[in-house]
Amino acid sequence: MEKIKQLVEDIIEYTRTWSLTETEWYWNIECVRKPNNINDKEITWEEFETAIREEILYDLIYNNGSGLYNQMENDLCNYGTDYVAFQDASKELERKVQEYFKDFKLERYDENGNLL
Repeated sequence: MEKIKQLVEDIIEYTRTWSLTETEWYWNIECVRKPNNINDKEITWEEFETAIREEILYDLIYNNGSGLYNQMENDLCNYGTDYVAFQDASKELERKVQEYFKDFKLERYDENGNLL
């Protein structure tokens, strides 16, 4: 169980670093979640933190990580092959996810568009 929790935390760190700003992520979650307190208009930060973990776990368990796969594919398109720090982080997260989902393999291309 601790390994799955750590994987979720690694996905959160990757997402915050490479995919979405926290503000963007918050509003993406807030628009589909209702606050626990009926008098609140927006979810709290604590509710947001819980919700992102729930969403990631749901994706991993019920969708075999397809949401994460799509996110990471989009990131590859956005960052390309030139940004070494991103490439390293992306490959590292892919390796960690492959411990649970062997087929989790992103298509990576070189600077000439050739499949690696």
